[in-house]
Amino acid sequence: MSDFLRSAVRFALAVLTAATEGFRVVRREPRAFLVWTLLWMLVLLVVATIMAFGPRVVLGGPAPRGDLLGLVSHFGVRAIVIVPVLVAGWAVTTTAICRAVFDPDHRAIFHLRFGVAELRVALIHTVTALVTPLIVALILGIGAIVARPFFEAAPTMAADIAAAGLLITVCLLVWLYVRLSLIPIETFAEGRIHVSAYWPVTRGHFWYLLWTYLAVLVIAAATSAVLGAPIMLLLQSGTAAIAQPASLLQRAQLLGAAAALSAASAFFFMIPTVLMSAAQAYAYRAIAGGRPGALEAEAIA
Repeated sequence: MSDFLRSAVRFALAVLTAATEGFRVVRREPRAFLVWTLLWMLVLLVVATIMAFGPRVVLGGPAPRGDLLGLVSHFGVRAIVIVPVLVAGWAVTTTAICRAVFDPDHRAIFHLRFGVAELRVALIHTVTALVTPLIVALILGIGAIVARPFFEAAPTMAADIAAAGLLITVCLLVWLYVRLSLIPIETFAEGRIHVSAYWPVTRGHFWYLLWTYLAVLVIAAATSAVLGAPIMLLLQSGTAAIAQPASLLQRAQLLGAAAALSAASAFFFMIPTVLMSAAQAYAYRAIAGGRPGALEAEAIA
C-alpha cells in the first residue's frame, strides 16, 4: 500500500471516528441522552407556555430565522424571556455533551451543570448569533461592489457572473465557519474567553473539520429520516396557529398539543445536536491533544 493511500485511509478513519462520537456517547450513557432530551422538552414547554398565554398566540406558522435577530423579530417582546431560555438550554446541553466526551468517567448529574462555564458558552453563542448576520451582510456587500464592474463590462454574462459570485461567497462563508467552529468548545475547554486562540486552533485542520462536519450532516440526516419520520408527521399534523383573539380554552388546548409536540421536537432536535457537539468536542480533543484545561481546573477545584 502506498504512503498516499495509507494517509488517505488514516484520514478517512479519523473523520469517521469523530463523526460517530455522538453514537458512542449515547451508547455509553443512554440515560444522560434521555435527561438531555427531557431538559429540552422542558425548555420548549416554557417557550410554548409563554407563546400560548401571551397577548397574541403565534405558535405554528413560519419558523423563525436561526439567528438571534430572527428569533427576536418572530417572538416580539416575549423574546426578552424566550431567547435567554433557549440560549441557556443550548449552552447547558452542549457543555454536558462536551463533558461526556472529554471526561466520560465523571458522570455526576448526567454531566449537567449551570455555572461559569455555561455562562461563558452562552455568551459566546449570543455574540456569535449577533455577529454572524453582520459578517454575512458585509461579505455580500463587498461581493456586490466587486462584481459591479464585471456586470457593467459584460452585461450579457450577468447570470454567469452572479453564479460565480454566489459560489465564491458560499465557499468563503463555509471556510470562515469551519475555521471558527470550535470557538464554543475551546472556550469551555480552556475555561476562559481566549480571543487570540480561536483562529490558530483550527490552523492546518480545515479539511479534517470540513469532512467531519459533512459526515455528521449525512449521518444526522439519515438517522433523522429513519427515527424522525413519525415525529415529522406528528409535527406537521399537530402544528397550529391561532391569531388573536383566542379564548382561554383555545390557549389551553394549544398548550396541551404543544406538550406532546415539545417531547417529539426535543428528541428530534437532540439527535443532530449530540452528533455535532460530540464530533466537535472529539475533534478539538484530537487537535489540542491531551486533556482539556477546563476539566483539570474543575478537578483541582
